[in-house]
Amino acid sequence: MTAEPYDAIVIGSGQGGTPLSIALAKAGMKTAIVERNYVGGTCVNVGCTPTKTMVASARVAYLASRSADYGVDSGPVTVDMSAVRSRKSKRAKRVLTYKMMAAEPLQKRVHRLLPYA
Repeated sequence: MTAEPYDAIVIGSGQGGTPLSIALAKAGMKTAIVERNYVGGTCVNVGCTPTKTMVASARVAYLASRSADYGVDSGPVTVDMSAVRSRKSKRAKRVLTYKMMAAEPLQKRVHRLLPYA
């Protein structure tokens, strides 16, 4: 493998790294993005997005359990954690897919180097 020269090397493909690499590529710079672990960053994969999705499910369960206080009889509330985890994974994947699609037109100008950071 031969060394390639780059105008810019961005460490991390998270909330800042991806938009920065796109902006540099749009400016005509040959750009590399280096990611060690999660393409898209921690937030999208295991941080903010999945956590907020699970918190939303908990909030709905809480509200359903209080429905009688509002004159609504909903019966006993149960939580299917398998379904909650599935929803969380689908949501994170959808957000990541959207981010990757946004970067797709610049695919030839932004080189992804994995997993070297």
